[in-house]
Amino acid sequence: MRSKSPQKRGRQKIVRPPTYRVENEYNPEAMPQYFQSFVYDLYTTVNELKQTALWLAIMEPRFCAPPRLLGEASIDLGEIWSQPHHQAFHKWAQLLHPRDWASEPVGFLQVDVSIISKAEEQNTLPIIGKEILEDKLLLHSDAQQQCANYVITVHAAFGLPNSTHNEIDKRIGNPPSTFVKVSFCGLVAKTGIIRRNNNPRYSEQISIVEMFPNMCQAIRFEVCSVERCFHRVISCTQLKLGQVSHDGENGFVPTFGPSMIQMYGTTCGDSSTVMGQESPYHRGALVVTLRIVVPYYQRGIRTISVEPVPRINLV
Repeated sequence: MRSKSPQKRGRQKIVRPPTYRVENEYNPEAMPQYFQSFVYDLYTTVNELKQTALWLAIMEPRFCAPPRLLGEASIDLGEIWSQPHHQAFHKWAQLLHPRDWASEPVGFLQVDVSIISKAEEQNTLPIIGKEILEDKLLLHSDAQQQCANYVITVHAAFGLPNSTHNEIDKRIGNPPSTFVKVSFCGLVAKTGIIRRNNNPRYSEQISIVEMFPNMCQAIRFEVCSVERCFHRVISCTQLKLGQVSHDGENGFVPTFGPSMIQMYGTTCGDSSTVMGQESPYHRGALVVTLRIVVPYYQRGIRTISVEPVPRINLV
């Protein structure tokens, strides 16, 4: 004889918990794996290499149409050079939307970046256990990036050497015709040329729209001399953003000047030498101002504008 159902026997029916379908963590469409390497041979100096930025982008191929840019990131090679063994191993770069930089990151790209100079060997690091994303970010996630306007005002230069390749005889010769080249995060802007003056007044404002905080932590200034068909760097210096800002509770964004920055020949990697050594001579001073407007959405990202400003009293 068939037994009665639980309801007819007066007992409570046992209900099994519902089952759910568990998807695999790896989605080949949302988490693609490439495993490809690219090698670039550069013949340059260390100072010039530190000014270079590596641009990474995720592209979506389309049929009968140009590829669509899904996200991009910029890596400052100067930051990679400061790492142990000049390399970043299994680091995650935040990908931002190219048209909406105010939004959250659209994804992350894991990369290995190594800078190998001549007669050096590449050091490979083993993978130990599971890696935490927060510990492997090139730029920590607690530093929320915003679009900012880096306003750099180049006021004047003082004590520039004359147009001569001999440091000992720098007082002999004609005053140079110079302009100032400003480099930040792979972007370069130039002021106008001031003719035949050892103490030129540039009075120009350079606006660079980039993300803040940024991996690039130094703004480079180069005073270039216009000599016939070529330009020669006669003096240069750099302004480190970490030294003119504070990250504490009552901190402030990088702010500087107007103040004077001393310039020396050893920071430019110039080829002019005395007795076979790189010149350590003082090559003048530059008066600049830096302020950062954040957030800033009036212009597109990675754009540059140069405009004149009124002169200030430098006496």
